[in-house]
Amino acid sequence: HSLEVSQIGRSVGCALRLNEPLIEAICLAHDLGHTPFGHAGQDTLNACMRDYGGFEHNLQSLRVVDELEAKYADFPGLNLMFETREGILKHCSLRNARELGDVGERFLQRRQPGLEAQIANLADAVAYNNHDVDDGYRAGLITLEQLREQALFETQYTELAAAVGYAGAILFFTGSFGIGMAIASQML
Repeated sequence: HSLEVSQIGRSVGCALRLNEPLIEAICLAHDLGHTPFGHAGQDTLNACMRDYGGFEHNLQSLRVVDELEAKYADFPGLNLMFETREGILKHCSLRNARELGDVGERFLQRRQPGLEAQIANLADAVAYNNHDVDDGYRAGLITLEQLREQALFETQYTELAAAVGYAGAILFFTGSFGIGMAIASQML
C-alpha cells in the first residue's frame, strides 16, 4: 500500500512541481505505526490502552522514526527534517499535540501542513479508496455495468475502449487495480 501511495504522491508532486523526495518520504513512512488488521486493530489497541493515554497510529508512526529506529550512536531516531515528521503525523489529538513540541504546534493552532504532506494524505486516500472499489468488484458486490453508470468511470472506460476496443477495455478494467487507477487518474 505505501508503495502505491508513494507512486501516486510522486506523480502528483511532479505535476505540481513540489518536493518529490519529501512526498515520497512521507508516503513511505505514513503507516509505520499501523497495527495489524488496520483500523480495527487500532480501535482494539486504543481500547486496551485507554488507561495509558490510548493509541493513535499516526503518533506511533512518528515514534518509530523519532525514537525506535536506531541509526545513530549519538541520538535516537532517523534525524528527519521537520516537514517529514509533520507530514508523517497527519493528525493527532490535541492532548498529544501539546506533548510534541514544534511538530504538534500546527494542531494546536489548527493550521494545515505543507503542500507535500497534503499531497501524501490525498495519495493515501486515493490508494485505499481505489482498493475498496477493486475489492468490491472482485467480491461481486459491484459490477462493471454499475461502475459505468458513474460519469467519471464511464469517461475513462469509453476513452480506453476507443483506443483498444471494448474487449481490451474490459480486460484492463477487470484486471488488478485497473478500476481504481482509472478513477484515480481523473480525481487528481
